[in-house]
Amino acid sequence: RERWWIAHFREGGLRLVNCTDGGDGLHNPPMEVRQRISDRRKGQRPSDETRARQKQGQLQRYIDHPELKQRLSASMKRALADPAVKAKQSSCMKIRNADPNRKEAIRENMRRQWADPEARQARIESLRRSWDDPARKVSTGAAISEALQKPEVKAVKSENMRRQWEDAEYRDEQSMRARARTRTPDGKLQVAP
Repeated sequence: RERWWIAHFREGGLRLVNCTDGGDGLHNPPMEVRQRISDRRKGQRPSDETRARQKQGQLQRYIDHPELKQRLSASMKRALADPAVKAKQSSCMKIRNADPNRKEAIRENMRRQWADPEARQARIESLRRSWDDPARKVSTGAAISEALQKPEVKAVKSENMRRQWEDAEYRDEQSMRARARTRTPDGKLQVAP
């Protein structure tokens, strides 16, 4: 919007003191500036009212300008096609997700969402719609299969399973389930009620 106003006033013949066309901002500030901004904002959290207004404003932008969402999506796809950008984003996410407080906050948020019947139904419908697209189903399945074959993923899964089986309560529960299974005369597995 800043660029639009500057262009508007320049076209109108006004002599502005702006040295650029606007929109420059702090795209890549030095680390000292980033640290000062970070220190100033630590512990600050916008009020729930402010956050609700921000959310509503963002949603309204997408309603008023449907092409904006498509442009943003195309821009992100182009950026993520660059291996350097993808690696940097992956590295940042690994650092963020290693924080146990963040993990707990995500879990709590998901619990809250699933406790709300309307939000739960909306999420289920969204997932169903996305799986109705055959191309997406195939590409997602392939990506999951590929990810599960990576040695680091296998190591994490193996470690998680080992930890689960160390838990006596989990072992007992699995044993009870195994004993409850029976085979039908035609050899199929049947779970007893």
